[in-house]
Amino acid sequence: MLHAHARAAAATCPHCSRRSGRVHARYVQRLADAAIGGRPVVIELLVRRFWCLNGACTAVTFAEQIEGLASPHERKPRCCGRSCCPSPAYSLADPAPASPRCWVSASGRTPC
Repeated sequence: MLHAHARAAAATCPHCSRRSGRVHARYVQRLADAAIGGRPVVIELLVRRFWCLNGACTAVTFAEQIEGLASPHERKPRCCGRSCCPSPAYSLADPAPASPRCWVSASGRTPC
């Protein structure tokens, strides 16, 4: 099991694009990754919910998104699955990780 969290102190509201650093709550999102060495891997991602500071925004709170890792409500990391693309867990565990450029972007396209 791998534990991960975002390093950023703030996140951007997906509805109004205003930044917020005011944390409302935290929860753990579990992502089932590809096996490494024949063993299943689970990434436990600590996700924060933020208050939207824009009084006119329709969202009262929103969850931070780790771009390229997972979309909301997904249970598997977004990876192209090609041999040139390392497992997200492998990249998170590596002290000098491969660039996440191979991970699927939010648009669903892969650069490799």
